Amino acid sequence: MRSILAVYRARWKRLTPLTRDVTLVLVLKVTGLGILWLLFFSAPLAQHMSLVPDRVAERLMFQPPPAGETDAHR
Repeated sequence: MRSILAVYRARWKRLTPLTRDVTLVLVLKVTGLGILWLLFFSAPLAQHMSLVPDRVAERLMFQPPPAGETDAHR
């Protein structure tokens, strides 16, 4: 019985050069995106940097009053 590594190596050699290049580039991109996500988009390390989701939603959904109404109060 052949080892798994030998099977994959034989399958890799049968691919066309374009297919190998595209596969390699896609694997590198997915790996790079995963590293970037872990570095920049994972949970904050400092506790004071975390926010309550309801407060964030309230702030994002806030609609300022129309400009005409604010000028009338002056």
